[in-house]
Amino acid sequence: MSHRHGTTLPPETFETPDAGFMAAAGAYVAAVLVAAVLTVAAAVGASVATVLGGVSTAATVGLIAGGVAASFVAGLPERLGQRRRRLLVPFVPPAILVGIALVALSLPVLPPVVALGAGTGAAITLVVAFAIVTMARTRYARAMAPEDPIAATTRLKPNQDRRWFALGVLCFGGYGAWVLATGEFTSGNSILWVIAWGVFALYRGVELRFGFREPDRDGWAGRVLDTDRLAESTEQWLPELRVHEAGIAIVRPMQRRFVPWETVSDVRLTADELVVERPCRFDIRCDRAAIDDPDGVYEAMERARSTVANDVFVPRTATTI
Repeated sequence: MSHRHGTTLPPETFETPDAGFMAAAGAYVAAVLVAAVLTVAAAVGASVATVLGGVSTAATVGLIAGGVAASFVAGLPERLGQRRRRLLVPFVPPAILVGIALVALSLPVLPPVVALGAGTGAAITLVVAFAIVTMARTRYARAMAPEDPIAATTRLKPNQDRRWFALGVLCFGGYGAWVLATGEFTSGNSILWVIAWGVFALYRGVELRFGFREPDRDGWAGRVLDTDRLAESTEQWLPELRVHEAGIAIVRPMQRRFVPWETVSDVRLTADELVVERPCRFDIRCDRAAIDDPDGVYEAMERARSTVANDVFVPRTATTI
C-alpha cells in the first residue's frame, strides 16, 4: 500500500543499484578519464601510440572502478533523481572541459590541439552525463510511483501541431530561399536532410491535427485520411501522463519523470487544456482534445491532491525493468 508522499525517499527503501545503472556509472567514469587523457596528451604533445594506450587503460579502469563504486552506494540513482541540484553534478566535468577548451583557444601559448582534445572529451562526457541523468530520473520515478496509476492519458502539448507545421514551413521556406539565391535545386546531403525534416515535420503536424481533434475527424479530413489510425500511431510516440497518489509520472518510451504533488500549486481544466501549475517551474499542460475523459482525469488529480494533508507517503520498492 502506498500513502501520501514527500519528495524524499526514506533511506530504508534504498537498494543496490541495478546492473544497468552500474554499467552507466562505469561508462561515465571511463568517459571522464578518457577525456582527461585526451586533454593532457594534447597538451604535452604525446604520440599516437601513447594516446591510444592511455585511452585504452583509462576506459578499462573507468568501467571497472565506476561500476564497482556505484554498487557500494545504495539507492544512488534515486538519490540523484530526487533533487534537481544533484542532477547537475554529472555535468560538472563537461563544463570544466569546455572551460579548458575556451582557455586554450584564448591563449596563443597553447596549441589548438589542446582545445580539440578538451572539446572532444567534453562531448563524450556530455552524452554519458545525459544518459546518467535520464536513468536517475526514471528510477526515482519508479520508486516514488511503483503502483498502477489512478488515471492515465496521452499528453499532447497545446498547439503542438502548429509547431510541427511551423517547422515544416521553415524547412521548405529555407530550401526555397536557397534555391532562389543559388539557382540550384540540390547540393549534397545537407539539402536532402532539410527536405527530409520538412516532410517529417509536416507529417507530424497532420498526425496531431487530424488524429485527435473531433471537428477535423468528422469533416473533410475524416473522409480523406484514416484519422483513427493517425491517432493510434501518434499515441505510440507521445508521452503518457499518469496520475498516482504520490504525484504525476510523465512516461516516455525511454524515460520517465516524476512530479510530486508537493510541488503542484493548482490543477485547472479549461475548455482547451488541462493545466498543472507549479510555482517557479514550467507548468504541465495537456491538450484537452487528447484526453479521452478530461473530467475523470481532473477529478482523479484532485482526489489525489486532497489526501496530501491527511497521509504520509511510504513508497514501495520498485522493480527496475
